[in-house]
Amino acid sequence: MQKRTLAVAAVAAVVLALASGGGGAVAAGKITGRDIKNSSVTGKDLKDGSVTGADVADAGLSGADLLDGSVTEADVAPGGLSGASVKDGSISASDLAPGAAGLRGLQRVSLERAVTASADFYGSTFATVPCPTGKVVVSGGYVIPSSSFDVSVFRNAPTADLTGWEVAVRAGSGSPFIATFYALCATA
Repeated sequence: MQKRTLAVAAVAAVVLALASGGGGAVAAGKITGRDIKNSSVTGKDLKDGSVTGADVADAGLSGADLLDGSVTEADVAPGGLSGASVKDGSISASDLAPGAAGLRGLQRVSLERAVTASADFYGSTFATVPCPTGKVVVSGGYVIPSSSFDVSVFRNAPTADLTGWEVAVRAGSGSPFIATFYALCATA
């Protein structure tokens, strides 16, 4: 009978200690960073969604800390990235949405002009090929018949406002000929 009385007394003592707050099972207060050993808490220990951007120090994460494909367009603020934010060679055409890059609305515009012989600059033929409204020039040029000779092209460039292509030609001698001047324009 004495063993049973000791067992009952021991259980009663444990219950009394826990109820009075003296046992280790009752937390004395909030757990802080000082109570946790460095590097002892892992992602498995955290509830999903419990850590937000406000909990991470500025520049506290790098690309190596993120899973591939875990950041989407919805996660990036408008204007949050620039070319300087992206490592050279890290984006290929397959990473871009259809139509996201490249020339759109490419259109060739041309005109023909007669070029006559002139002994000086003032007798030159000047041509400006305008792009349609809402488009900008991306390239341009000219076609001179192969039978023409003694021809000087001294201007072959976009207009200053990028809305057309300018060409200036002077024929030193020979018969007049028709030249074609063109601009390649794309949607702005």
